[in-house]
Amino acid sequence: SVIWVVIRNIISEGSEGIELGQFTFDLSIRSAYVSGTDIVVGVRRNAGGGSLLGMKFVFSNETGSITLEERVPINELDERTFTFTSSEVPGIGAGDEVSVAPIYESGGEQTGGITDSATISGNPPAGAGGTGNPGTGTCRRHFDSESKLNWYQ
Repeated sequence: SVIWVVIRNIISEGSEGIELGQFTFDLSIRSAYVSGTDIVVGVRRNAGGGSLLGMKFVFSNETGSITLEERVPINELDERTFTFTSSEVPGIGAGDEVSVAPIYESGGEQTGGITDSATISGNPPAGAGGTGNPGTGTCRRHFDSESKLNWYQ
């Protein structure tokens, strides 16, 4: 029993830095492409996790990486498009990589590990308008006063 007390204390102290929330967020990159001089990244939040405060994006190429924070929460099962200007991500373009990690609330603000990565394409995906301009509207869901699901743009 004396040995168990010592082992239990070691395990307890070692697990204090591990937060369950960092394992339950699932963000996926749906698209990443060059639009003019900007980089457009579409992110989907899958089911799971708690209070998502935002995301960290890591853009990388063979010479280095740039990390940017976006304080925009995404509800479960929703998607959001982020546009990064060439001044925010200098030197990043087609063929480079973008990764995403959640920023969440769990006894204080925490940053989880990278949940997805993608190679940035030189062309917009099908349905993005064909001109490289994904538009500014984002479909969102909301419940009106009669508790009916409505879509708006």
